[in-house]
Amino acid sequence: MRMTMNSYVLMALSSAGRISSLPLLTSARRGGGGAILSSSSSLTRSIHNILTSQDTRQIRSLVTSTALRGGSSSEDVPFTTWTYDKPCETMAFTPIHPAVLSASTAGSGDADLILVGVFAPEEDENEEKKEGDEEEKKKVELSSVAAEYDVGNVLGSMLEEDEKYKGGAGEATGVTRVVDAEGKATKYVLLGLGKASELEKAGTGSKVGAAVAKVCTDTKGVKSCAVVLPESNPTLLSEMSCAFYSGMYADNRFRTGDKVKTPAEDLEEVRIVVSEDDAGDAIEEGKKLATGIYLCKD
Repeated sequence: MRMTMNSYVLMALSSAGRISSLPLLTSARRGGGGAILSSSSSLTRSIHNILTSQDTRQIRSLVTSTALRGGSSSEDVPFTTWTYDKPCETMAFTPIHPAVLSASTAGSGDADLILVGVFAPEEDENEEKKEGDEEEKKKVELSSVAAEYDVGNVLGSMLEEDEKYKGGAGEATGVTRVVDAEGKATKYVLLGLGKASELEKAGTGSKVGAAVAKVCTDTKGVKSCAVVLPESNPTLLSEMSCAFYSGMYADNRFRTGDKVKTPAEDLEEVRIVVSEDDAGDAIEEGKKLATGIYLCKD
């Protein structure tokens, strides 16, 4: 039940020990449940006649704390974040996702989930199309780096089965689960990087990083992930890092219990497999940008 302003005022006066000075404003009504308070306007005028400035401040504090709790409580704990008389002193911030994003030249290791980057087919602008010729659709092909992870032609089969897959930036296939001779299961996903000639184009890394975050979130139980890139550059890596962490943002500051949402809650590590040794600085730069985005969203 929502409390009226007069109810808050009566609570404040009662806690201050001044409720006894309020005149009795009741009238008998037969058959209506006994004595009731008079009209709201009469009660308001009577209350205003005995209020002081100190009472007003107490009432404001009480209204704020009680309303934000959703009603009255037996424990009237004041709302400490802010009041009408002074600004907010503290603010809660959303911490960046705990998963560690790093670069590696030593391969995917024992990752539970491996995202293998593939390029979209390049269009030959110089090739002349003759009238009546059927347009030949170019297919996505595995690079030499990606072929190293094609265990039992699993990746090649994924491309053959999904003829509509074009390898656009951020375009990911479904998850394919492969079990080795020792019984260890590894999940594979083909991750589109767009055209190789446009790898340094602004926005490509953002699409790829957002796709990595989505796949890691949608694939349950993944603790470690590897992203294999046949080529890379600082712009791509920085954008990937920023988009990955931004995609993991979840505002849980005012949530409790089952309402708390944590994307990829089991994820501990994401390793970007590259050939360059100096990729760490670009990844760290993207993480710092994502931290600023977290602050802005909060």
